[in-house]
Amino acid sequence: MRVCLEYLNLSLIKYSSETLYIVLGTSVDACTSTFLCNTFLFYMNYFFWTKYPFVQLGFAFIGGNALAYTCTDLPEFMLNADQYHWLLAIALTIAIGTLMLLFYHYKKRLQINGLSFFLIFICLGSLHFLTHDERYHTSHLYSLDTLAITGVLGEIITEPEQKNHTTHFVMHVQQIKQKEQWIKRTATIKVALADTCWHVNFQDIICLKGSVMKPLMVETPYDFNYSRWLAHQNIHYTLYAKTQPILIKMATTIFSPKHYAIKARQKLEDLLDKKIKHPRAYALVTGLLIGKRSELEEEDKQLFTTSGTIHVLAVSGMHVVLIYQCLSFLASLFRIRKHTIVFNLSILTLIWFYIFITGLQASASRAAIMITLVLMAKLLQRDNQNTNSLFATACLMLLYNPYYLADAGFILSFLAVAGILISSSLSIQQGSNKIWTYLFNASLISTAAQTATFPYSIHLFQQFPVYFLLANLIVVPLTTLLLLLSILLLIFYSVPYVNDFLIVSIEAFTDGLFYILQSISYLPWPIISHISLSTLEMCLLYAMLLMTILLFAQRKIKWMWGITLSVTLLSSSLHYRMIRQFHQPAFFICGKKEHRQYLLSSGHQAWSIQDRVEPFHRASEAFLTDHFIDDCH
Repeated sequence: MRVCLEYLNLSLIKYSSETLYIVLGTSVDACTSTFLCNTFLFYMNYFFWTKYPFVQLGFAFIGGNALAYTCTDLPEFMLNADQYHWLLAIALTIAIGTLMLLFYHYKKRLQINGLSFFLIFICLGSLHFLTHDERYHTSHLYSLDTLAITGVLGEIITEPEQKNHTTHFVMHVQQIKQKEQWIKRTATIKVALADTCWHVNFQDIICLKGSVMKPLMVETPYDFNYSRWLAHQNIHYTLYAKTQPILIKMATTIFSPKHYAIKARQKLEDLLDKKIKHPRAYALVTGLLIGKRSELEEEDKQLFTTSGTIHVLAVSGMHVVLIYQCLSFLASLFRIRKHTIVFNLSILTLIWFYIFITGLQASASRAAIMITLVLMAKLLQRDNQNTNSLFATACLMLLYNPYYLADAGFILSFLAVAGILISSSLSIQQGSNKIWTYLFNASLISTAAQTATFPYSIHLFQQFPVYFLLANLIVVPLTTLLLLLSILLLIFYSVPYVNDFLIVSIEAFTDGLFYILQSISYLPWPIISHISLSTLEMCLLYAMLLMTILLFAQRKIKWMWGITLSVTLLSSSLHYRMIRQFHQPAFFICGKKEHRQYLLSSGHQAWSIQDRVEPFHRASEAFLTDHFIDDCH
């Protein structure tokens, strides 16, 4: 039986390598793609019978990508031809050496030095990140003069969005017009259409007239770096079109699940719009069910942010876990065996159907991939190691697109899952007091997720919700009921009296939920803002948290010394930055010409100079936070 499974696994490796080559070959050099896929898949085959194949692989591969991401200064960073060829030669050498080492130890059944593999996959992860840039393609328009480009022809690869009377989408260029001639060139550009009445769809092939430009660089250190944000999506050009686009070919539906998913989500929105007339209830239900926040008012979004419950408005792991728990509950109710192949495949089908009708969003797809790996482990009668599944999901997604490391949602979701997995051993089983059991487990999960994400959240958003635990204990159950009521509304859409009752219930729960959120926002100090935390200090804080967990788990005094060292380094770094900012006066300018803001800081005080009284820009707020200043005169 083992021999048959190994032969089947080797066959799957062969065909999977060809599939991954097609995926990676569109964005990476052919040699690099081939050896990355073969190395990755050979590693999977060799460690197929081990207990944690992806923990060691994932930690090194993710670390290599993170190292390259930290050292790479996008958007202008780009290797020259000699450096690029040297990197390819290094990648080729490492890949061949890895394959030979794996093959030798696989035949001899010898133990392999873990440090060697750790260093090898760190190198492969870094090289994969550096060579993923589309500007290295020979047909890319990077070497051309963009001022001479007067038109582009290509395919729309994202769903068009309308904002501020402008339609935005991403376009994959296939041809460009230069000197009255059309030539083949490839690029990914961000397009803005000046009028929303010009309707375009996902996968339409259109022709646009306009000048292709590089995104404007940031003016001040604290401004939002739009060019860097685009570069981390592999987009290095923008185009603003004022004329109507020419439709060359309408969207094709052959082998395009994303096209059908967008159509299904739009149909879902139309069904909800016809039934739910309450504006606030419709906006909340669409946010909970399909993750669309554009219908919510900014004040309502701020209520979720202040309470620390903004995560419920994104189709993510919470929704997938909810569906999984509902199906498991129904199976227990009807006494269906949960460990059968039919039951697990049915759950996978329903979960992916839900992900499909919500538009195949990335946040939900991440959770669905992890659930799929967990259930597949059950089907293969493997130990259900959730940590291994988490690292496997991260490896597969970073292998597809290493720039996911620049996505805050990607990092926050995996940090939250990691925190929940660590705390899962502390949860208690269903006892006689069901209310106490529910409150304890819910508070434990919420606390673990928030604890795992709050250092990165503070580093990114420079604020922390104080009443997150209280808010999650109340808001998460209410939003769960709202989600279930919304699903029931779609099921009983045509039943006259039932859907009326469900609509009234949804509106009542919506009013109650926003009343609770407003009450939480009225509490003293609902959110702590102006918190400055550097990257080094964030890593020290995570090290302190990790060693605290190990101290309680292993009860060894050595972790106490590590905690003490982390706290000492963290406090020293904060103290050094405060002293440096105190003794270095600074002058800061931000804003557009008609809304300039001038800030002068000296010590722990700052003075603002502006033509009229206006709220501070985001850059001004970041400047004050970085200089440890809460108030400005």
